[in-house]
Amino acid sequence: MSRTPATHWARRLFVRRADLYLPFFHAMKERGVREAAAVARVFRRYDVARGAHILDLCCGIGRHSVPLASRGYRVTGIDLSPAFLSAARRYAARRRVSDRAQFLQGDFLDLPPTLDRCGPFDGVVSGWTSLGYYGKAADQRAFAAVARRTRTGGVLVLWAANKDWILRYFQPQGWGKAGNVIVLEDRTFDRRRSFMVNRWEFLRREGRLLRSQGAFTIAHRIYSPPELRALLESVGWRVRSITANFRGDPLDIRIHDRGGMVVVAQRK
Repeated sequence: MSRTPATHWARRLFVRRADLYLPFFHAMKERGVREAAAVARVFRRYDVARGAHILDLCCGIGRHSVPLASRGYRVTGIDLSPAFLSAARRYAARRRVSDRAQFLQGDFLDLPPTLDRCGPFDGVVSGWTSLGYYGKAADQRAFAAVARRTRTGGVLVLWAANKDWILRYFQPQGWGKAGNVIVLEDRTFDRRRSFMVNRWEFLRREGRLLRSQGAFTIAHRIYSPPELRALLESVGWRVRSITANFRGDPLDIRIHDRGGMVVVAQRK
């Protein structure tokens, strides 16, 4: 039984109103292909070869799982959303990799039952903004559970926003568009909890009209590089590198296009 409350924003948006976010996932598919190629380069560097078993944590529509399967890896994607998982299975079928990519419904707050069905793993992928939804303690439990089901020396590739960069260039408002859906964002930062708290209002274009589809309060914990290193190393991972991007550029928040962080770690 899922532990994510029915009132939590992740369930309200990604499960009950998945139709609002699906266009944004589809718009990021090509980016997912490029990111998967970069992840594969990291895996090769650490001798995680084709045929290895990879976990894609919070896999969404499989935008990393499917390209990794196309490169010869066996991939298991786990996500909370049935709609996202259905889209992932269709994507895998179109790319003819259904034999190497399986997708399971699982709850980030209760990963062990799902992980026990499919582990152990040789590598783990955690893509952009796939952590922090439930706070630091939940992230520690989840990555500890993943570590226990990853082979010694197995490789974790995680990429996320860099809190230090976000605070330096903080923008209180923004917007995005994918297909016929527009999202308007109002952002605040809760310094006590280190949480970004955003109000997202979704609008759908219908002919010449824009109709509101509802608003959601999106709150998630964000991390600085030292905070994320400490979290991972406390639960069974040895961090090998933290860079600003997959090119390997060093962290430097003075440079405007270095707002992310790519963490490579190995199971102790």
